[in-house]
Amino acid sequence: MLDLQTFVLLLGIVLAVLDGLFTVLVIERGGYELNPVVRVLVKRFGVTRGVLITRLPVLGVLVAFWFLNDLELMISVLAILVLATTFTGRSIFTLKLLFRFSVLSPEVSET
Repeated sequence: MLDLQTFVLLLGIVLAVLDGLFTVLVIERGGYELNPVVRVLVKRFGVTRGVLITRLPVLGVLVAFWFLNDLELMISVLAILVLATTFTGRSIFTLKLLFRFSVLSPEVSET
């Protein structure tokens, strides 16, 4: 199940792709673009490439938000590990080895 933030980011990506697709279809059927930047890029690179160049920054920002959301999660997990090492007296490396051998590889027994 998707959380709300992931759903909104995916919706933004889908809408950006559909906007670019419909812009290409309208221009190819005789329409014109009101945005002067898109108009210049369409004249210079062609319809598909010009529209794609203008939509890539939007998609890049959405993907960056998605990545930063995951990065925030990774930083939170690292902070929890640091707190765990502070209160237990074990190093992060020891906790990492214990986690790796006990949870991810059940066939390896602890010695």
